[in-house]
Amino acid sequence: MAELDFSAGAMDWGSLEKNLGANITKEKKSYEDNRFWKLSRDENDNGGAIIRLLPDPTGTPFIQRYNHAFQSFDNVNKKKRWYINNSPETIGEACPASELWAALYNIGTEEGKKEAKKFSRKIKFMCNIKVVKDPANPQNEGKIFLWEFGTKLKDKFMAALQPSESEIAMGEEPKQLFNPLAGNNIKLKIKKAAGFLNYDDTEIMAASSIYADGEEAKADIIENAYKLDEFMQADAFETYEELKKKMKFVLEAYNPEFVDPIQFKNVVAGIIGTANTSNTATPANTPAQEATPVEQPAQAASVQETAPAQNTTTTSNTGSDDLGFLDDL
Repeated sequence: MAELDFSAGAMDWGSLEKNLGANITKEKKSYEDNRFWKLSRDENDNGGAIIRLLPDPTGTPFIQRYNHAFQSFDNVNKKKRWYINNSPETIGEACPASELWAALYNIGTEEGKKEAKKFSRKIKFMCNIKVVKDPANPQNEGKIFLWEFGTKLKDKFMAALQPSESEIAMGEEPKQLFNPLAGNNIKLKIKKAAGFLNYDDTEIMAASSIYADGEEAKADIIENAYKLDEFMQADAFETYEELKKKMKFVLEAYNPEFVDPIQFKNVVAGIIGTANTSNTATPANTPAQEATPVEQPAQAASVQETAPAQNTTTTSNTGSDDLGFLDDL
């Protein structure tokens, strides 16, 4: 185990860039997993808390992973079907949802690219945090949790960790956000504006210590923080075949919005086998089910911009919900 050293300048936060590009793994995520902290919101979708970013017991600040989230609507059973799963591409393994995205993108038309966007992979980041102040859930205060956050917050954190040359020239100094002794608390704020949730008002507070000394900090982190490596193991992801089955169930009730349904069906067949695009009844041997819904403050999304050389496939939302909010956090 790497020795945690929180003295000034001792922590190599340049390794953050390496972690950003590192392969990551899947967790077998339960939406009831009490290791994860979530920011509570009131009836107006506003919320706030003060947290402190922490490294894990091995010194890893955070990890990133990919996931896919899309839906269809079963007109017969009047239920949505969801595909919300972590992508094995995180650890360099094949992912049928990414293959579908690439196949649609590689149709080579604007319609194909628009349909592909519905299947683009999202990026989530994960780290340990200590909850300093949680007005909605004061029982969380003083405890260490896992926390997932999106691209916009990641960009805010990286700008604080690594200010630009022009910012440095104007007196801005790099902040040690993950240092429990010399770092900065995060005043996390969420609100809904123009129909979308955002963290635009989140602030990085003045430098402070949340422990008496380094020994107390190390003891708490080693005993109570969670090793992020757990989420970078192959068994944290479902297998390719398992993901194909889930995709097939969702796509059987899917109506493409931009590409021809027959073309879409052929693309799907090339990846997972035949799939209906007519919103017919659920097959007798397939139980009608709804995948776990995405929670509103879902993390930021990153769209794939270059397509691997693969076939084409398509997707569109038939229900009234729009997963676009994934791209705005």
